Amino acid sequence: MEVTMKKAVAMFLVLSLVLSSANMADARIRVVRKGLKKADFTYSIYKKGDCAIRTVAYLDAYNGSAAHVKISAKIGYLQVRALPSRFKHPKKIKKITLKEYFGYGGEFASLPNLKSVQMKKNTRESYSEKGILFHDYMGGIWLNVYPRGKKAKRYRVPDKVAVIGSHAFANCKNLKSITLPEKLMEINDHAFEGCKSIKKLKIPKWVNYIGAGAFKKCKARVVMSPYMKKVKDSSEKEAHYELFVDSRLKDEPDSGKQQIPYRAIDEIQPDTKQIEMLKGNRHTLVTHFKTEQVWYTLLSDGLRYRSSNPEVAAVDDYGVVTAKKKGTAKITVTHLYLYNYHNYVAGKYNVSVTVQ
Repeated sequence: MEVTMKKAVAMFLVLSLVLSSANMADARIRVVRKGLKKADFTYSIYKKGDCAIRTVAYLDAYNGSAAHVKISAKIGYLQVRALPSRFKHPKKIKKITLKEYFGYGGEFASLPNLKSVQMKKNTRESYSEKGILFHDYMGGIWLNVYPRGKKAKRYRVPDKVAVIGSHAFANCKNLKSITLPEKLMEINDHAFEGCKSIKKLKIPKWVNYIGAGAFKKCKARVVMSPYMKKVKDSSEKEAHYELFVDSRLKDEPDSGKQQIPYRAIDEIQPDTKQIEMLKGNRHTLVTHFKTEQVWYTLLSDGLRYRSSNPEVAAVDDYGVVTAKKKGTAKITVTHLYLYNYHNYVAGKYNVSVTVQ
């Protein structure tokens, strides 16, 4: 009886392993067909397991010569899940219309005369404004495609944009000036690659990540926060930038400067809550912040300052208070926490200023 039970258990384990292996194989994504041509497009068909519902089409290339290319979201009953990366006649294409957007923007960087990318119907997730493609991802607005063939010399990125997508402005040789919004948070890989006409590019202080190759072959003088540091991971071919805060331990003033991640701030406190000043004098606010139970000193970057009475005491973006005339004012210092491309208040305090 005991031997029979052991045999049954052994058979059960073997059967479980076989079924498990079959399920794993079934879950693999495999190419069903390559080089499927329909109209002027070439597709590859991918399938996950044996389920027909999981079969999708990837758009590999556009082989036509039309000036206006219309890209469907379906081929037969199959969903299309990639935009073409190859174009047989790239110089002839001037306009692209999409039924759905499911790319990352870099697909159109090779089209020198492209003037407009339109959605057949604008949605909350994807929409076009003046031929420029935007995408709402996780509550943050991405600028994904600025067509290379646009003739404009200057462009101001809308204030609502939180992220510049990969290759978004790549090879836009007509642009001489780009103004980035104050609340911009990320610039992705190769975003401004090949922008040879831009002379100066000022990176807003809230930007906390700049992808690899973002300014490759770009002749612009890039002005960014001194807290942006080059970082190169072992898996990367090119370095990227991340925002770090130069800081000093509060309890160990001689320990030297350290670098800590910008997003690690948990709590902030002022050096003093009351300041008495004489007219014409200046005072720099000093903020202490805590991360991982250790207190550091933060000078100015990453903080926002506002005076309740600028005519009495004005404060600039770097926390420098200037006494204007006799009276009182309240300086509010706010630290914003960046999450899902939105600003959330992580800490706030007030400083009372009396000008004599």
